[in-house]
Amino acid sequence: MPEETRSQRAARQRRNAAERARRYRERKKKEGSPEPRVVDAALSESLAFWLAKTSALRCELDGDSGGLSMVAVMKTARVILEREGYAVGPSAQAIADRLVHRSEHEDPEWIPSLRPRPRDDHARPTKGGGTWETSIEDIFDLIDDA
Repeated sequence: MPEETRSQRAARQRRNAAERARRYRERKKKEGSPEPRVVDAALSESLAFWLAKTSALRCELDGDSGGLSMVAVMKTARVILEREGYAVGPSAQAIADRLVHRSEHEDPEWIPSLRPRPRDDHARPTKGGGTWETSIEDIFDLIDDA
């Protein structure tokens, strides 16, 4: 039997890694635990549902209080995950994990930040190395208005 070439070995390793990942995802789903991307999709669907149901976005654009409940968004996301076959307990935990306070939001260099530098000190490029289309004033106004 001929010896495996580097490209054949690399292809075999990729196939093995893909198979391990597939088995891991299957095992997690059997345990009822959704992957982060599935949780993100459920949160997005839930948010879209509540925006449509409450007209919260339209109300806010018209200058009224939208009254959108984050608790309702989170509970609906959990129901969506249950609909998709995930267990209630692990789903609720996965949602909480996705929405937990993130350390980068404490970083004065991060945008958005809970502790931003003074407006005049911000000149950080985007992650892609480009420039911001949104002015720093607009970003701070968004954070200040929240």
